[in-house]
Amino acid sequence: GIRDYKVTGVQTCALPILALRFFIQAEKLGKAQQAMDRLEAVAGSGEEASAKLTAMYLAMGRDLQAQLNELGSGDKAGTPEAQAKAKAILGGFEKFLDGLAKRDEKTSSQMWVATTYLSLGSGSGTGSVVPKDLAEGYLAKAAEVYEKLLKKGGEEIAKFEPSIRLKMANVYRELGKWDDAQGHIDWLLSDAKRQNSLDTQIQRSEEHTSELQSPCNL
Repeated sequence: GIRDYKVTGVQTCALPILALRFFIQAEKLGKAQQAMDRLEAVAGSGEEASAKLTAMYLAMGRDLQAQLNELGSGDKAGTPEAQAKAKAILGGFEKFLDGLAKRDEKTSSQMWVATTYLSLGSGSGTGSVVPKDLAEGYLAKAAEVYEKLLKKGGEEIAKFEPSIRLKMANVYRELGKWDDAQGHIDWLLSDAKRQNSLDTQIQRSEEHTSELQSPCNL
């Protein structure tokens, strides 16, 4: 099982990532939590490890969105089979993310919850498998978690605040809440240091994502 897995070589994070996705989609949430705990143990501690762990979670979120995009396109788009598979995927992730948001206050975990909901709610190719009302619900959940992170504040949150506010601007734009979106854009534009910090965070995220192509590099 997950507890018996030995961390060696290139597989240090590849297997836990695959296990995490499998258990979430199968709604085996206890085992999914074990896989997530193993990923965090592999990543270690410190700012660099936290950034790489966050990048792994974001990469998994993008992979999830790609999987839904695939179900929403091609010959099987809109078929009962595609709808059923998407419903199972969304159901597993929603249960796990809702539970994680309540029980795990770590910034990396909360960022993963919010960003995954953002991915689920904003996929341009997922319209046929993620109904509009459900997508808007996911976006609202993403906004709620991001708002809580900003309200929590502190040194760690401050480092991510520019990227959080950019994501929130995107969330509110997709929800049609233009004034809220503009408020976050104005915050970013009001200080050149914030823009520079955002550029740095985007660059680091791209670097970590690039490292993960290999497929895992901690």
